[in-house]
Amino acid sequence: MSTFVDKALTELKRERRAIEAGIDRLEKELKNLENAEQALAKLGGGVLAQAETLVRGGRKAAASASTRTRGAARKPKPAARRKTGSGQRGRPPGTGKRQQQAIRLVTAANGITPKQLATKMKMEPTYLYRLLPELEKAGQLKKEGRLWYSTDAKVSS
Repeated sequence: MSTFVDKALTELKRERRAIEAGIDRLEKELKNLENAEQALAKLGGGVLAQAETLVRGGRKAAASASTRTRGAARKPKPAARRKTGSGQRGRPPGTGKRQQQAIRLVTAANGITPKQLATKMKMEPTYLYRLLPELEKAGQLKKEGRLWYSTDAKVSS
């Protein structure tokens, strides 16, 4: 029985030495790999990167081999989100303070340009060039030429 145990211990010691030798060999290879990656990184910002850009026609690669670490997996794409609700974003047209103010001033003026309206509202007219068509789509304002009218007010031609 002791010979069996002795043989098993001898075999275990031999396997342990083989594993340790394999680990030493892998550590040396890892150092070589790290040195090669450092050298490649030093070359990456210079002439090599310019040459790659010229070869690719001015486009940079999405994932360069020199920047990715070995064995690093790419992140999976997130699952597509399903749209909920009506599919429209934000508040309904005409419900905000500026929308209400614009509707009130257009109704009072009975025909006004966005620049005049912006002056009365003390703001830049560029926002109104986006806001007024939204209110027109919602049916709260209408445009004739350069002037905006309330749908409640009658348009005189």
